[in-house]
Amino acid sequence: MLLSMLFNYLFYSSIILPNSDTVCKGSDICPIEWETPMQGHIEIQMEDNNTWSSTTQLGKSFLSVIVDQTSTTYEWDVPQYITQFWEYPKRVVLADLDTGEHFYSSEFTITGVSVNANLSGFLNTQTTVPITWTSNDNDETFGIYLTQNGNIVQTIESAILPANYTYYWNVPYIPNSDLMIMVRSNDNKTSATSESFQIATTTTTTTTTTTTTTTTTTNLTDTTRDIGGTWVALVILIAIIFTMCGGIYLYAKCYIMKPNVSTRVYPQPHGRNNIQNPVYDTNPNQTSVGITSVGIYQNGPPRQLPPLPSNQRILTNEIYDKQPIYAELKNINSQFKPIRPSDIHSYNKLSRSTHDTNGI
Repeated sequence: MLLSMLFNYLFYSSIILPNSDTVCKGSDICPIEWETPMQGHIEIQMEDNNTWSSTTQLGKSFLSVIVDQTSTTYEWDVPQYITQFWEYPKRVVLADLDTGEHFYSSEFTITGVSVNANLSGFLNTQTTVPITWTSNDNDETFGIYLTQNGNIVQTIESAILPANYTYYWNVPYIPNSDLMIMVRSNDNKTSATSESFQIATTTTTTTTTTTTTTTTTTNLTDTTRDIGGTWVALVILIAIIFTMCGGIYLYAKCYIMKPNVSTRVYPQPHGRNNIQNPVYDTNPNQTSVGITSVGIYQNGPPRQLPPLPSNQRILTNEIYDKQPIYAELKNINSQFKPIRPSDIHSYNKLSRSTHDTNGI
């Protein structure tokens, strides 16, 4: 027994680093040093149920590297994967390939965190689930995140929580997705994830239905009010347009379209249909009776001319001082005949002369 303890002490003492004070973090460089140069093989071992093993359950090595005989150091890039085994004792084993001797380091520390939460299967939204984690990285604070396919989809709580803590998580509604909870240190070097789970698809809750119904009713009321106001405004506008059109039509009917001159053609006197020249009578021997004035009148319909005196005849259809122009017939059967002027100017001159005894 004493020789065995001395043998182990001698072989352990040949490896300088790591030692019992060494703390390695994931994604960091953790140096391995030994005293005597040799062509050797380096590996990392873990203890589980008093058994040391250098491989995972899938047969993968945590570290397996050969160094040449001139080397006394090796810079180990700590994989993030090994941090999830932070609770297991660890050591470095250096084997001399020439002699077959093995040299062992002291047990050292790798920081890590473990998540303890009942998240398997399906979770119901709007429920509270406790999430507990433990860690040996007491110098860091931690945050909790919801991830999908390795990507953060929601920050549940930023990195302000202690290394050993229980967080009560209110499950959101993100259905039909494979999700995980990740707990990670503030320096992003210590992390762990939970098992995969899904959030169950649910129907609308009673509270949500009531709120939705109230919102819908309010929107319908507002819409009805808007439509009613629009129709009222439209009816008023149509009434105004019709009123204006009616006023314009009446104004045009009464003032613009009403003729201020009345034109009326009256029939020719009896027996006088073939008058060639309206200035004078072609047959002065024929007495005209019942003649009606012909012309244009304003301010009302034409009036019936006064009856023709027995000793006079109409010279023309002109009206002077609202009376037709008459000429006295002097001895119409005598030898004197009326002089027939050739134009209206001569006729007017003849009708107004007081010296011509042969004319009218």
